[in-house]
Amino acid sequence: MNHRSAAALSLGILVALAAGALLPLDFVTPPVVAACVGVATLLTVGGLDANWHRERASYQVAGRLFAINLVAGSLPMALVGFMLGAHTPAGAGFLALAVVPVAAGIPAYAGALGVPAARLALFALLSYVVALVVTPILLGLVLGSASNWRQLAFTVVFGLILPSIAGVLGRSVITRAPARPRRAVVITALLVAMSGLGGTLSPSSITSVELGAPLVLVVAIALLRAPVGGLLGALANGRSSMATGVEAAMAGGYKNGALAGAAALSAGVPGAALPGALGLVSEAVLLAGVSLVWRHGDSWRGCHAA
Repeated sequence: MNHRSAAALSLGILVALAAGALLPLDFVTPPVVAACVGVATLLTVGGLDANWHRERASYQVAGRLFAINLVAGSLPMALVGFMLGAHTPAGAGFLALAVVPVAAGIPAYAGALGVPAARLALFALLSYVVALVVTPILLGLVLGSASNWRQLAFTVVFGLILPSIAGVLGRSVITRAPARPRRAVVITALLVAMSGLGGTLSPSSITSVELGAPLVLVVAIALLRAPVGGLLGALANGRSSMATGVEAAMAGGYKNGALAGAAALSAGVPGAALPGALGLVSEAVLLAGVSLVWRHGDSWRGCHAA
């Protein structure tokens, strides 16, 4: 995928969210959103590079990217969530973003941009291995209650746990399908999920009272999340090649906002889905920015190749 396709994908994300906010898409229910997230997770995890374990250096890079994701992606969201109040929908929404893994499609996004995806694939796999154990527990603490635990468990199990396990076990079958159609299905599933999350962006469904925090503040933080996280990630990476800088920016800026938003909807806390939904807008901006930087980084790529 070239920079034009990346721009088209960014635009598609915005259109899907806008469609969900402005149109009565009643058929895109929380279970449908969870199922779409699950399909994207299944095909992404199942399509990870089979050679990730053969290079020792890749482990070091993946570990560094995992640390960058925690420091530049999770920690700021956790601080914001606690500052707004973990008991408020807005605070819970940012805390949900803090505890979900990296966006499921990050290896596909990297490969689509022409960025070397092997180390990002290993990072994504590491992130999801940890998430299988940690994320369900933390999401339950952030969003769960006796009345909504069943719906929340459905989203986590069918949106994250089972698809991740099935993707690892079914890799040989999944990779038989050509990469381009798989990527198209992943992107389509994510866009459908985003249209469902877009319903949380409707002006009539979200107010400052329902968020438990000033609406303008919540929107501003959510929209700045991915670019700021990407910048922090790139700074944490230090002076290095363009390729590793882009990897670090993606690790710092991308979170599985679709999973966070779907979990909030399933938990019956629509206000908590707003940070995740707006985070997808934020990540669309980051994707376009990374595409632009990568497009004009020929001299850096030459240095990296050398």
